[in-house]
Amino acid sequence: MVVIDHTDGSAAVVPRKDGVALRRNDSHVAVHEMEGRIELFRRQRRVMTEYRSEEFLATVQATIALNHDNIEELERYNVSFVGKLKENEVHYMGHSFGGATSLHAARKRPPTSIIAHEPAAEWIPDGTRASLFDQKRLAGGQGNYTFWQTHANDDLSTSVHDIEMLILYSSEWHVKKWGGVDALSDMHARGQFGPPNGSSKVAVIAGAHHNEFSDTCMLTPVWLARATGITGMRNPIETAEEIHLHTLSFLKSHQ
Repeated sequence: MVVIDHTDGSAAVVPRKDGVALRRNDSHVAVHEMEGRIELFRRQRRVMTEYRSEEFLATVQATIALNHDNIEELERYNVSFVGKLKENEVHYMGHSFGGATSLHAARKRPPTSIIAHEPAAEWIPDGTRASLFDQKRLAGGQGNYTFWQTHANDDLSTSVHDIEMLILYSSEWHVKKWGGVDALSDMHARGQFGPPNGSSKVAVIAGAHHNEFSDTCMLTPVWLARATGITGMRNPIETAEEIHLHTLSFLKSHQ
């Protein structure tokens, strides 16, 4: 598994190879949300997702290259991945902003599968958002999904639904109807999600909150996490185990 520290300004601290630490600097974007300019806020987050997806794909390319040539940093520790990686088995995974990033990156360079935990769907650039919330797939659904109608200018012939996907949501987002959970759940229930006869799935983790998809809640005392609203009434270790089982089962089915 390779984990990316994005340099778009959304991370608290990113240590660079030259020793300089990049610190969070996206307040100029966040202020639009705080002052009610929601659409401008979303558009600027989509620009960041575009940048992050390029970092994502550069990381994928660099990782696959390790299957052919080692690098000095690994040789220092007598570590080599040459000839050990399965180049035809690549899985993209992300949570929240990372979920949006992985979905957008997948449409540019399709992987074996995508795992998105609570993707920030409103932050996905237009073309991929239109592909994910395909109006033909949403037609005949149980709800009004006009919010997800997107007039994209790019070529929609490449669909994220050509790739096996697992999208997991918390019950917190399910209740609030965030991240497109209602639209994608409806699509999945009608057999319109992912490739035909595939194993793609949309599921909700009962009693879970958004932050429980990260390690934050397991590192925070439960009494404090509940008092600040980042953990629900379930033990965050239980929800983490459920998320883990869903994810691992999906990955094993695509090995």
